[in-house]
Amino acid sequence: MRAQELTVSDNHFDFSFTNFVVSELNDPEIVARHLYRVLKVAGQTTVCTFAFHPHDKAINAAHLAAKGQITKSELDIIQSS
Repeated sequence: MRAQELTVSDNHFDFSFTNFVVSELNDPEIVARHLYRVLKVAGQTTVCTFAFHPHDKAINAAHLAAKGQITKSELDIIQSS
């Protein structure tokens, strides 16, 4: 069953757990509406997703440099931006 088209009845679950799905879908707002619709009153949902990390550029650049896919000078440019 697609997360954007849940056919579960309203107020069905006490708890919902979604792991690394919502951020990969075209319309996460529709999924969020369905998640809350199917929860019972006072139900709980947990949504795990990838979060922005402030050092993503530097980490990715270091990874590429370690694999020899970019030069040291390219790494310096990326890390300084």
